[in-house]
Amino acid sequence: MVKHIVFFKMKKTALNAGKEENIKALDKKFHSLEKLPGVLKMETGLSIDNEQYDFCLNMDFVDEKALQDYLAHPEHLLVKSFVFDVIDHRVLVDYSI
Repeated sequence: MVKHIVFFKMKKTALNAGKEENIKALDKKFHSLEKLPGVLKMETGLSIDNEQYDFCLNMDFVDEKALQDYLAHPEHLLVKSFVFDVIDHRVLVDYSI
């Protein structure tokens, strides 16, 4: 199994929307990807104190190939495009269990 964890620092405003609105949209977009092959589990969460990061994505994949397939999937690429419009930066860690 492979864990895919991403922390996002959002822009205060982007795409004519505030941070909170963009977080809600991002959450909805990520959960639309739960059905993709190889995804075992997905969790998203809003930071309680958001001093460092505002939003987190935590996913489990069957294996590394499933993660790579997900990253290249057209639906993921559409979400990724939105992500880079609304975030300031991100931190990403993938690891095998």
